[in-house]
Amino acid sequence: MSRRAILRALAATAAVSIAVIASIAVMGALYEPNITIPKGFAGQHLEVLGVPLRVFQEGSGPDVVLIHGSPGSIEDWSPVLNALSSTARLTVFDRPGHGFSGDSGSYSLTYNAHIALALIDRLGLQHVVLVGHSFGGATALAAALQKPDSVDALVTIDGAAYTLQRRPDAVHSLLTLPNVGIGVARMLGSALAPKKIHASLVEAFHGHPPSEEFLDLRARMWAAPKVAHALASEFLGNSAWLAAQSPHYGQIKRPVFILGQADDAFRRSTAEHLHRDIAGSSLRLLPNAGHYLQFEKTADVVAAIRAAIAVRAVQ
Repeated sequence: MSRRAILRALAATAAVSIAVIASIAVMGALYEPNITIPKGFAGQHLEVLGVPLRVFQEGSGPDVVLIHGSPGSIEDWSPVLNALSSTARLTVFDRPGHGFSGDSGSYSLTYNAHIALALIDRLGLQHVVLVGHSFGGATALAAALQKPDSVDALVTIDGAAYTLQRRPDAVHSLLTLPNVGIGVARMLGSALAPKKIHASLVEAFHGHPPSEEFLDLRARMWAAPKVAHALASEFLGNSAWLAAQSPHYGQIKRPVFILGQADDAFRRSTAEHLHRDIAGSSLRLLPNAGHYLQFEKTADVVAAIRAAIAVRAVQ
């Protein structure tokens, strides 16, 4: 092949590539997430800091606010709602970019803490016990650092707290690109994401696989382009956010109840590290369980929340 022919072929390939990327970017730019709460799903929208949040409250008594992980939704707290709604007022919400909440384009721990604290103010909640799972646990710690007077006690459930167990990959970087990331998620998400979500959830339960209903619901919700983009953004930024936040954990003077996996070396050492950093904190390491302790060890999670409520009441 002559040099001229090679250059023509390269130019044609480049033109096609540019056209494909431009088309994907247009798909992303035109994307408007549907945040309508489907029939049969709990909650209603409440605007908080300009974001329509899906919020649900149940029960009466001491105020407990629960923050899900990344990704996640209100449904991640169903066992806790069932166990505690007779003795506490439970507030759950889909974080921005997740579930059926709107998206703001901000994903940091600081921002998510602002959202949680603003929701507490908006609802007029008092003497709050703040509970967080995974990314939500780090968010709860951020909230306690930002506005200590708004949080009377904390429960963190298998949070990273210092660094991530896994490193982001090229896919996460791609999904965060302006417009292009959303376009890729629109093109490929429904075809590729459910299988990956199923596999990652089964692995997260460490030999105690959840029901097909559990898996299918999350595959549908988490495959949404909005959620894929938010998840990738949180995953890419979280190490830096944790590095900035974690040196200050010793400043937290509220009661903190830490739950972690006993059988996962990373999660166990993280929980032990957090326990050392927060004076007076309580640590419980739970064996024979995976990341979703609220499902696999519901009684232990509920006991920790009850303990936090009791300590809060006597402060």
